[in-house]
Amino acid sequence: MPATLHLFRFSAAVLGFSCVVVQIIFLRKLLNIFRGNELIIGIVLACWMLETALGALAGKHFSGKAGTVRNIPWGLFIMGAIPFFALIGAGFIRNAVFTPGIMMNFFDILLTSSVMILPFAFLSGAMFTLYCVFFSQRGISGSVAGAYAFESAGGIAGGLFFYIAISLSFEDYGQLQTVFFINMALSLLWGIYLNRIKKMTPLIISGLAIGLVMLTGGMKQQAVQALSGSKQVLWSTETPYGNLTVTETAGQINFLTDGIPVFSSDNTIQREEMVHYALARLSNPEYILLIGGSTEGILSEALKYDPVKIDFIEQNPYLLKAAESFTENMIRDKRIMAHPYDARIFIRNCKDKYDAVIVNVPDPVNAQLNRFYTLDFLSGAKNLLKPGGVLSISISSSSTRYMGSESAGIHSVLLNTLNKVFKNIILIPGIKSYFLASDSILTYEIAGSISKKGIENDYVNEYYIDDEQLEKNAKTLLSGLDSVTVINTDLRPYFYYQQILFWMKLSGANLYLFLVLAALILIFPVLLKKDYKEYGIYITGFSATAHEIAVMMAFQVIYGYVYLMSGVFITLFMAGLLFGSHFMIKWVRAGHLNFSRIQSAPGVIFVLTWSILAFYKKTDAGGTIVIALLSMMIFFMAAITGLQFALGTKLARRDTASIASGFYSSDLFGSALGAILVSIVFLPLAGFFNLCIGMAVINFIASAVFFLKFK
Repeated sequence: MPATLHLFRFSAAVLGFSCVVVQIIFLRKLLNIFRGNELIIGIVLACWMLETALGALAGKHFSGKAGTVRNIPWGLFIMGAIPFFALIGAGFIRNAVFTPGIMMNFFDILLTSSVMILPFAFLSGAMFTLYCVFFSQRGISGSVAGAYAFESAGGIAGGLFFYIAISLSFEDYGQLQTVFFINMALSLLWGIYLNRIKKMTPLIISGLAIGLVMLTGGMKQQAVQALSGSKQVLWSTETPYGNLTVTETAGQINFLTDGIPVFSSDNTIQREEMVHYALARLSNPEYILLIGGSTEGILSEALKYDPVKIDFIEQNPYLLKAAESFTENMIRDKRIMAHPYDARIFIRNCKDKYDAVIVNVPDPVNAQLNRFYTLDFLSGAKNLLKPGGVLSISISSSSTRYMGSESAGIHSVLLNTLNKVFKNIILIPGIKSYFLASDSILTYEIAGSISKKGIENDYVNEYYIDDEQLEKNAKTLLSGLDSVTVINTDLRPYFYYQQILFWMKLSGANLYLFLVLAALILIFPVLLKKDYKEYGIYITGFSATAHEIAVMMAFQVIYGYVYLMSGVFITLFMAGLLFGSHFMIKWVRAGHLNFSRIQSAPGVIFVLTWSILAFYKKTDAGGTIVIALLSMMIFFMAAITGLQFALGTKLARRDTASIASGFYSSDLFGSALGAILVSIVFLPLAGFFNLCIGMAVINFIASAVFFLKFK
């Protein structure tokens, strides 16, 4: 029995470790491949949960078949090998199957994600059920709750491993190699336990061959190059702030973070527009704050005004180092001060005043970038301006004279948000749409002003720009914008919802139809269940995922590098699951009324989360206390989830296979629905506060219904 028990615990832990590491890496890599936003996160997480749930249900049917257990070593081997080669293959598929450089269709992304995730996710769900049944048959009581607890323990190790690995720049491929070798070792242990080690020669030979292929590193380099298509990859690495890749096309150096272009060298028109539209109207801009962009190009344009000081902010120090290596470097100019940390924190703590603040960051295609387009950020930036100072911020535009409804919606949100902060705003159409904001009068005299200052530009000058025509085009665009649209704030990131709508239209997909279909697919399997406790697990899984996503996005709003902290949050969540399913269950008497009471606990946690966010909003706290409190909420939410899962399996009166597959799949179906709805709709449309209230009400109602049923 001791050997059997140890193998059971170790197997469940390795399953949890593998799932957490692979899930995080797949999320990051697919974001990079698809150049996406939270919509991609929602799709990937939903596909992962759904396919794992289907695997758990399938495991019920396989568990009773003779010879299935003998295939566990092969299952472990496949689980270890698939993620590495799926990641390699994704780089080739992106540009081999789909047109390089062109935005992929929504349904192509959905199909590609589903296929890439399916083998590992389905197999991991099936293995959970098989473990529960196998060890239950060998006299280990509480095998379902035990497997859940030790899977959570393995998840803790996986989250810590990821955090440490990414902090040390240990790349994704190396982490997946670790997953493979751990699963390979477990496969051999199973072979010894089943007394089949002599019959595993083909598996051992295959494992050695695959291990050698992984360690050579050649496939990884080819995959990175394949993902970049015709662009030559000069450098690519994982950083705490995302994947950073440097490519070259026809002599132009391009810098990308998670597949999103950050800046390019030799983009003369854009860098001139970015700087001179803002600075040309100032008589003597001595102090300039530049947020984002390159370390050359834009800075060299700003230096034409002979400023006293330029503060340049770029959060990712790896990007600064890459720019130094691959482009002309202006950082050494004594007037330029580079600050490698978050602009939001810089603005909160800065005591200096500036003549101009130029915001040069990518479009708010995700929650991380959205934080630079909110009322909260713009208000903070305004506080740094001298009287008469100018703020410049820009977004992409498809036209200088007209735009579609989605593009107009995006421009309207930014315009109305700026109007809440500044007295005067003008729009200048160019390579991008440049919004200039100030409390002083703003005019469209650009070319004339540059000529008077004697500044020599290649494009932004009187030969290429007609100020009168520019003003006419701008007013035509402004007349098509909505003056009463929603304001974009930190805790209601409506801007990136508009970006999602815009992206969906370009992809030829209907967001609302997709959401209805997704909800039907994820709700239907639960409607077939007869045990009310599985409904409770479903609601709790939905709530736990909704809460985790909300907290991670809140961290993104406050600090902007959830990429690094995702491992910490997942570790906290897994620690909570372990605490609830393994320790708290010992303190709670198994009973239906207790199960009903526990159903209200997620609602209480959402109310507390609402209170914490309200405290942040009211006090503009630095964030450390707020994040510490929110992290505690993640732990407690997970603990309640683990407790309810363990209590539900105790109360169930069915065979082990049905309990394992039923409860595990209910948890995952609920989590999948939460991933889709929260990341795509609830947060951007309703905001953090309404999300918390809505989720609290759902849990309180469910608790009341269950309580009345068994009172």
